[in-house]
Amino acid sequence: MKYDKNQILDKFDNAKKVLIGIGNEFSVLDDDGNYNENKAEKVLAAYNVMAKKLGEKDYYILTLCTDDLIYKSKLDSDRIVAPCGSIGKFQCPKGCDHKIYDEQKGTCSVCGESLVPNTVNAPTYVEEGYLAQWGNYTAWLQKTLNREILIFDLGSGIYYPSVLRFPFEKITFYNNKANLVRINESISQIPEELADKAYNEHYNAVEYCKNGFVEWDNI
Repeated sequence: MKYDKNQILDKFDNAKKVLIGIGNEFSVLDDDGNYNENKAEKVLAAYNVMAKKLGEKDYYILTLCTDDLIYKSKLDSDRIVAPCGSIGKFQCPKGCDHKIYDEQKGTCSVCGESLVPNTVNAPTYVEEGYLAQWGNYTAWLQKTLNREILIFDLGSGIYYPSVLRFPFEKITFYNNKANLVRINESISQIPEELADKAYNEHYNAVEYCKNGFVEWDNI
């Protein structure tokens, strides 16, 4: 069964928890790390529509983006975890001191190497930058067991699927009260075993959110 728009809205209204995954369709950085200002305007608008619709709901967001734009939106930063890192934080490229720096100025306190952005693209990624928030995220997830939860996989594709795509499918499969909404412009498929618990749409996830999030138009 494929849910229609009204059923998704009903699930959203009744959900005790809402889990949202933000994939690479939202990234405003190109492959060379350049910032796309035009896209950033659209993505920020999408985030703010999402924030308005979520309101006072108990939600958590896992983002694969490293551009930090989500923290400039109206979404609650205490409810966001970014396991792929942040271009606004810095580290030793070798990871030898396991420290996170707030400024790129300076060098590693151990080896003297110039600092690089604290993201998965670093030669040796220092995970300490997100681990505290990851602990908060997993604690929140534990409270979703046997609770009505609506899960959104928005534009994740196969970019780090073991972090977002596959875990979200697993949660949906094992929690009898969970439903999944997957919006993706290239890889929107859902596993056969989730066919009666999931809605998928072949559509750009940023545009989906801009057009209303759970009350979307023009799809």
